[in-house]
Amino acid sequence: MFIRILRGQVVDGAATLAEVRRWREELGAGVLGWRRLTAGIGEEGELVLALRYDTEAAARRNQDRPELVAWQAAADRHLNAPGRWYDCPVVHTMKDATPARPASSGWSRAAWPTRSAWPPCGPRSSGPCATAPPTSSG
Repeated sequence: MFIRILRGQVVDGAATLAEVRRWREELGAGVLGWRRLTAGIGEEGELVLALRYDTEAAARRNQDRPELVAWQAAADRHLNAPGRWYDCPVVHTMKDATPARPASSGWSRAAWPTRSAWPPCGPRSSGPCATAPPTSSG
């Protein structure tokens, strides 16, 4: 299992959530190895979107597809700066969160730096994720 996380400061919440729905409803079906999308916007306007894939190879194989690059550009228009991606190759599955079981039957936790190690991404920061280590986009 492999998880990619997108973070960014939202300018237009309704439009951002419309892009999330579009990914799930229109684009997700064509992404081989993709299993789940979970996203939300926090009280201070921070978007956190998690994409779960079967493998890291599946995630990498899809990230440069033209329709997904176009989706990223569309989503970025609703953020105050381009979103930042975090790749999580170490994932711990709790309970049984297999694709054959309902989403509510289990959950996964990706191993990323502690929350305090993440760069600021709220309205008080100088820029969303401005100090984050470089990662591949999309």
